[in-house]
Amino acid sequence: MIAFENGSLFNAGHLSSYKIECSQRKGNNQDRVMPDHPLPTKIPHVDNSLCQVCRKCVARKVCRTKAIVAIDPGEPPFIDGNLCYGCMACLPACPYGAIVT
Repeated sequence: MIAFENGSLFNAGHLSSYKIECSQRKGNNQDRVMPDHPLPTKIPHVDNSLCQVCRKCVARKVCRTKAIVAIDPGEPPFIDGNLCYGCMACLPACPYGAIVT
């Protein structure tokens, strides 16, 4: 399920499963949503002029938090800042260099 909150789209189903996973690891702390890593200083974004709108976007596959979101198959995806934690794994994954900081 895709939801809209605070000006960003996010995968609400993914967030629910992430809350459950965190509660299991942290002794049922239902308020904990973020993983144990520092907040990012930069969130990458998709450069629409470089994106080739691949049918099987490799960068989306390497994103552990599913922060690279494609809504329309004919349009470039975007990176949801509410889900991205700035690991930058997507930057080298895109063969066209369309994901930049």
